[in-house]
Amino acid sequence: MFIATKKDWVLFQQKLPDWQERFMGRLCQEYVTLLTSEMENSEKFHSLEKQIRKDKKLPGVTFTISKGEMEYNLLELLQGQVITMEDLAEFSEGLKKWLQQLV
Repeated sequence: MFIATKKDWVLFQQKLPDWQERFMGRLCQEYVTLLTSEMENSEKFHSLEKQIRKDKKLPGVTFTISKGEMEYNLLELLQGQVITMEDLAEFSEGLKKWLQQLV
């Protein structure tokens, strides 16, 4: 495991809310597409309810941060397509290299 720098931790805390907001915006667009589809209204409703229940558990929506787990938190965000490596441009090179090896 790579040990992140203090700067990495501060950046993570600053950027996570924006990343989550962006991710939830993508989810909302998916919901709009679902709601404007040709399905019956009852099917739209139940499909949306099922999707929201599933999405509430995604790291881009609900996320508990921990300094000791930050590296793995970032890995989970990358694997869940909440963020990309480009979102980590300001983070330390060591952390980015470690994450690239695991993604």
